[in-house]
Amino acid sequence: MLVQDFLNEHAPDIWRGKHLAESQSKVLLFVSVIGDKNLEDVGAPDIIKFDKWLQSEKGLCKNTCNHYKAAISALYKYAVEYEAINDDQVPRMKFHKVKSGRVRFFTPSEIKQCYDFFAGSKHTWIKHFFTVGLNTGMRLGEIQSITPDMFYLNDQGDLFVGLKDTKNGDDREVAINEAAKLALDAMDRNPGYHFRHRPFYNAWIDVRRVVFRGDKLACFHVTRHTYASTLVNTLEVNHLTVMDLMGHKDPKTTKKYVHEDTSKSASINSKMGALYASAL
Repeated sequence: MLVQDFLNEHAPDIWRGKHLAESQSKVLLFVSVIGDKNLEDVGAPDIIKFDKWLQSEKGLCKNTCNHYKAAISALYKYAVEYEAINDDQVPRMKFHKVKSGRVRFFTPSEIKQCYDFFAGSKHTWIKHFFTVGLNTGMRLGEIQSITPDMFYLNDQGDLFVGLKDTKNGDDREVAINEAAKLALDAMDRNPGYHFRHRPFYNAWIDVRRVVFRGDKLACFHVTRHTYASTLVNTLEVNHLTVMDLMGHKDPKTTKKYVHEDTSKSASINSKMGALYASAL
């Protein structure tokens, strides 16, 4: 059976909710690059070709490429369980080893340079996506999913967006500040309608080259890291609140997003010492 035919028939059995559309689109992109082959005819060279294409043509980082390969892997795992193919017909794929050391985040200077760059683009909505990402920490897909009916005011008159079926499977309420509101209003509170895949990723390839000197870690998702790091270092929000705002279930996940300013440790310990000085 052709990969695309198997995907169309069984995708709802492999993925749920928002992951269904996202994963299905990843595999469809794979098919568009290598051609629609039978499941058993796809091999390691096809996976390698697709991986190189994602990096060179779409400008994706290695970690994001791993997500695409994970979707392909899930499809083949199900194909084996369904007995459409045998274990030895699953294409070998090697996932990139992604360093989890330094967290990439945007500095104030870099943010200004990005705004200056996007100001020269004819696609003004890209700048608005950037603003929403920095001010809410929402994922790209979450921003794209927003529609006018998802906005509401709480009892205090604060504006929120109610996200449905997010990456971890839960609904989430996201507070919308004035900067994010202006950006969303500029997109008619329907950012997905304005989003265009090719202009968006081309713009990020260009900004990565011009502003970040080819730093492959500099991508839109870094707005989410920047949001988390700003909450902790500048606004001094505790990690449990950050975890809630980010929509994480595991504190370890939140920790990966936060670049903590270690220079503050000396000041913190000095204050701690002052608390107990009188007892000495």
